[in-house]
Amino acid sequence: ENCGECQVMTLQNINQTYCSHCKNGYYPDMKCVNCSSIEGCIECQSKVDTNQTMTKKCIKCSGEYILNNGICTKIPNCLEGNGYLCDKCSSDYIIKNGKCKPCNEVINGCISSENDTCIECSNDYYLTKEKKCKRCMIDNCEKCSDDGRCDTCKYNYTKWNDGKKCVECSEIDG
Repeated sequence: ENCGECQVMTLQNINQTYCSHCKNGYYPDMKCVNCSSIEGCIECQSKVDTNQTMTKKCIKCSGEYILNNGICTKIPNCLEGNGYLCDKCSSDYIIKNGKCKPCNEVINGCISSENDTCIECSNDYYLTKEKKCKRCMIDNCEKCSDDGRCDTCKYNYTKWNDGKKCVECSEIDG
């Protein structure tokens, strides 16, 4: 039904009819088979190569797959792509060179990401407005705010000078 052109071959003195050219969206495997039966495939070769009776070869993969010699291979941790490169990674992964890498490999200090953007940094870092992790440079600070000032000082220390410094409680007069 999805065959555009049939051929006849003889195997052990028996004539066998097979489809050599299928309609778009199908590939020949004696009869025509939908391209979607090939994992990740959205477009496949519709006719047989010379001297063959079947061709199960993809020519275009869905977004989160990459094409390699007629086979679609899933891009690890990829949610959306264009068939060659990833456009959106799963949580805690960020795109680098079209592939999904753990967020801490792409952004130093990042421990959590969503939609290819860092959303949380490790304790010694703070998340900037540009969604990068920057090392907190205030001595005895537990957690910095996004402007680099100290939000929370370590135990037995308190904020001083509008969060630009953490001083030991015993150093404060009064």
